[in-house]
Amino acid sequence: MKMISACFAVVFLGCGLIAAAEPEKTGTPPESLIKQMQGNWRMTAVVNDGELLAGGKRIDYRVTVEGKSLITKNQQGQELYRATFRLDANKKPVTMTTTTSMAKMPEMTSLGIMKFEDPDHWVLCYALPNQPQPDSFDAIDKNKAMIFRMSRIEKE
Repeated sequence: MKMISACFAVVFLGCGLIAAAEPEKTGTPPESLIKQMQGNWRMTAVVNDGELLAGGKRIDYRVTVEGKSLITKNQQGQELYRATFRLDANKKPVTMTTTTSMAKMPEMTSLGIMKFEDPDHWVLCYALPNQPQPDSFDAIDKNKAMIFRMSRIEKE
């Protein structure tokens, strides 16, 4: 009986250690997040290496999410950036990998994290290409990360 109890304890504790070693899950499937991201968004703030861009003035860049593509345009409607993305919702925060898909520009991959603050506001923090993935929503001086705050645009 002592042998069975000892085996049970080893198996039980072993399972507990394995479960504890797994990354914390968000509980939201990536498909749900992708669906929530669809549509048109306005960048309300951009922070690069700890510095608020545009000196706190209104930034009038638009981001459109179509399927698994991100398209950024300036106020004149010129496309500035286009990338495809994939999410890993098994990690907390959710990780987002973007790969540029633009003519006249080499393909580049950036690692980031994202979160929804509510259904109409989300934050993306990503590292510049060839930099390590951020682990928090900070774009401090010299960490080579950028933060974008997005607000949903009502249908115009």
